[in-house]
Amino acid sequence: MATYKLEHGIRRINSPVIILLPDGKRIEYEDGFAACSDSFDKRYLVEDMRAVENKIEIGLREAEVVNTSWIGEEETFF
Repeated sequence: MATYKLEHGIRRINSPVIILLPDGKRIEYEDGFAACSDSFDKRYLVEDMRAVENKIEIGLREAEVVNTSWIGEEETFF
């Protein structure tokens, strides 16, 4: 099973970070580095980011998956 990490830019956040997953789950981390160290079972992208009571809330959305062929082109069906 593949695992995924968050975008590297989040590492620079020194404040506590709360990750908001699309299913409503909230995960709190000491800082952005700790958040980027965690692994997820889906690939997520940052949808929004805001400061709330001295913490940074980062809303994620699931990344769209594009099926590709072995040469990197879009998959074709006949």
